[in-house]
Amino acid sequence: MLDVAQEYYEKSVLNMPLGKEAFSGYTSLTSVVIPSSVTMIDYNAFAYCTSLTSVVIPEGVTEIGFGAFDNCNLTSVVVPKSVRKIGHEVFNDDVEIIRE
Repeated sequence: MLDVAQEYYEKSVLNMPLGKEAFSGYTSLTSVVIPSSVTMIDYNAFAYCTSLTSVVIPEGVTEIGFGAFDNCNLTSVVVPKSVRKIGHEVFNDDVEIIRE
């Protein structure tokens, strides 16, 4: 499992977007827990993570950018009510999106 907080946010300021293509193409990545300090998941942040089967998106994320999880191996994703904007082609067509 990827600890996004440790891998990415040690070098940046909290309460910022999870950057454009931050983990794109990490083919060995299987699960991700996004820290609660993230407010936006940017363009293609996890695109082409072909082994990714699990992601936890925390309450507080307000936007998920274009293609953020495109071409991953997710079957369902819980999207919190705080998410107000979801870009185009964020998930593969066969992913079940559950709003909570």
